[in-house]
Amino acid sequence: MYVNERGEVNYHSFIKAVREHQKVLTEVACEGVCTVSGWNRFENGNRLAEKLMGDRLVARLGVSGEKYEDYLQPKEYVLWLHRMRIVQAIENKDLPKAKEELDTYEMSCVDNCVNHQFILAMRYMILMLEGVSDEVLLDVITSAVRCTVPNVEKALDGAQLLCDQEVNLIAEQIRLIIPPQEVVDASAWRISEYKKLLAYIDASHWENLQKAKVYPKLACYIAQLLLERDASKQELKCVLELCHHAMELLRDTSRSFYLTELCEAREALAVRLLAMEVDATERTSLEEMLQENAEWRDALKELCEDLHLEYYMSDFCYLYYETECYNMVEVLEKRRAMLGLSRVKLSKGICCDRTIIRCEREGRNLSVDVMRRLYERLGLCAEYRRAQMVTTDVEAVNAYYNELVRAVNRKDYAKALGCVQELKSKIDLSLPYNRQEIERMENYVLYQSKEIDSAEFEQRIIATLGDTIDISRLGQRDAYYFTRAELSCIYDLAFEVKSEVSKNCLKIIENICHNTIKGEPEESRIFPYEYIIERLASKYGDEGRYQESNEMSRIILKECLKHYRTDNLTSLIYNQIWNCQKDCGNAICDKTYVGHKLQLCANLARLIKNYNAATFFQMKRDSVI
Repeated sequence: MYVNERGEVNYHSFIKAVREHQKVLTEVACEGVCTVSGWNRFENGNRLAEKLMGDRLVARLGVSGEKYEDYLQPKEYVLWLHRMRIVQAIENKDLPKAKEELDTYEMSCVDNCVNHQFILAMRYMILMLEGVSDEVLLDVITSAVRCTVPNVEKALDGAQLLCDQEVNLIAEQIRLIIPPQEVVDASAWRISEYKKLLAYIDASHWENLQKAKVYPKLACYIAQLLLERDASKQELKCVLELCHHAMELLRDTSRSFYLTELCEAREALAVRLLAMEVDATERTSLEEMLQENAEWRDALKELCEDLHLEYYMSDFCYLYYETECYNMVEVLEKRRAMLGLSRVKLSKGICCDRTIIRCEREGRNLSVDVMRRLYERLGLCAEYRRAQMVTTDVEAVNAYYNELVRAVNRKDYAKALGCVQELKSKIDLSLPYNRQEIERMENYVLYQSKEIDSAEFEQRIIATLGDTIDISRLGQRDAYYFTRAELSCIYDLAFEVKSEVSKNCLKIIENICHNTIKGEPEESRIFPYEYIIERLASKYGDEGRYQESNEMSRIILKECLKHYRTDNLTSLIYNQIWNCQKDCGNAICDKTYVGHKLQLCANLARLIKNYNAATFFQMKRDSVI
């Protein structure tokens, strides 16, 4: 791995800052995965960890991979694609393909403990779906856990850090393991072991999204065990509280992992409590919870049944699914073509143009130093893993995601502007990608709060985009590569303003959306573009292209449900309702159908705590009925 001579911040430096901020010892963070010297080389930028290994190290520190874009060398990218094919084959219950792909991967991957654990986790899910005995499953899952967690009890006592994948594997082991001989009540023992995992999660530095991937599963396992036995009122209330907490994690992160199971567990626990002696206040609270619980459960089931998807969890592939991994060479080739740069012009002063030819045509790895310089010439941040900003200031990163993004989503623009000003003082604005991200957010907030008009907004966005690319050079291309910030600027120009620039940006958006939808499943880029595709679908509906609009909405709706994402469901459903009403012309739309779908939207909006949207949908529903 390179050491940057110009003082720019690299991803490995940020990880070191996170570890030091959390006051975690190196030997605790890397236990079971790599040596202390190996971690130090990773932190100091002297070595680039193999992807799965690097992901594991940072996940243990509670850094969620979903907010990062990963740029992989060609050989590493091929292995990532292979893993995604395995995961998707298991999700699709295509077990012969899953076995074949897994066997091939095992022969070609890097031999380390994290890769070996991945292979065993996939084998476990395949065997589980085949219905083999618990004894066989236990052997496999125990081997998988031991790959990186040699002693579970010591790990839970703080001897090492754990990530969500590791905690999930331990939970599966607990489900199957035979309790120690001295244990009289196996059910109570398992509940106690699951609670240790919950206590670890509660005490960890994990982000809420990581917690949401495992906490609901553990809560459901505990509830299921408790409901199989006679339980006291206090035990029922305690587990119901765990389920409530799990539900709040799902609601706050707009995810639906184990949502159906969680709803059913909450219902069963509440019914048992209502059969006991409870006061009037508690009875009312339980009855209200049961009502909202049923609305959320039924809404999810209806959507899944309509799209022929399962609504119960049958595997844990979601823990291994990644969407924003890019081949460094493909990015370079697309970006070069997009900007109209020849290989000779791009390579001048950096490398021989034949080097780029061999790289693009033969998929050869480039040296990190050469790749970095080429990326900078293309207006790209050369970090091999990056989020919205490049910084070692942990508090600045937390402020961006936990305060600024939330404030914008909640339309609290006064708070958002305050966050922007604070971030300006904390991050290095001489870096074009940092400056672009902060300016983009500031422009959007000023426009939405009506501090600036459409004309000024357009000029500001064009200038912000100009930090990395000249929009006048972007003609119609077969393929594009934009960073998240650049794409957000182009999105704003396409949909928020009306000008010649806007028309050109809309064509770019259409090209990206159609290519994304047609893309290979294992390379799915749906999620980085889901809001853009949803907005385009809405625009098509406005233009009377109802069939195209509905088809696009349905595709994104299915992808969101398949991957347990709930924040965009209501807008996609409402788009279909709107198209249905408009497509009828002067005919009266089925009021019962429209009213039901609007009620569905209102229920889902309450699930993700979008109460303004819930009020809107409820008023629409009442006016229709």
